[in-house]
Amino acid sequence: MRKITIIAILLIASCQTNIQHKYGHALIRVHDKYIPLYDESFNIIDSIICDIDKDLVYGIQVLEIKQNYAHINADCVFGPSDSDFIEKNGWISLNYLGVNPAAHELVLRKRPSDRSKIQSIIENAQWGDLYEVKDMYKGWVYIDVRINDTQYSGWISPVQLCSNPFSPCS
Repeated sequence: MRKITIIAILLIASCQTNIQHKYGHALIRVHDKYIPLYDESFNIIDSIICDIDKDLVYGIQVLEIKQNYAHINADCVFGPSDSDFIEKNGWISLNYLGVNPAAHELVLRKRPSDRSKIQSIIENAQWGDLYEVKDMYKGWVYIDVRINDTQYSGWISPVQLCSNPFSPCS
């Protein structure tokens, strides 16, 4: 009986850990402007800038989301040598992060699951639209956007997203 109780506790703990684990990939939505990076106490520790003309474009991995801020790892390769590499880590306001659609028809779901109910569909989505990230969970991205007087909100599957800043994923 004691073994069953211990196994049950371990299973519950692992499920809770998985539920709280949020992550995904995104792009910086704002160009040619320094964006502050914060530490865990929300003191400014650095900044990040996206400048396509200078090939300063970061790949963003979101590690965690809390109170409209994302804990990120940002990587930028801007030249041919290993010294032409910038890596930054910190917290950034979510409103600076966006995702590109990889499909022309984006299916928005009620929950981050392929089995979840479809809330709406964005037709004629184009790479470069960069929808603002509101939340993330295991690669799924929640958006809430107004397009031509219609409000769209829901979770987008990772297979419908493109984190390449230079060309569409296809």
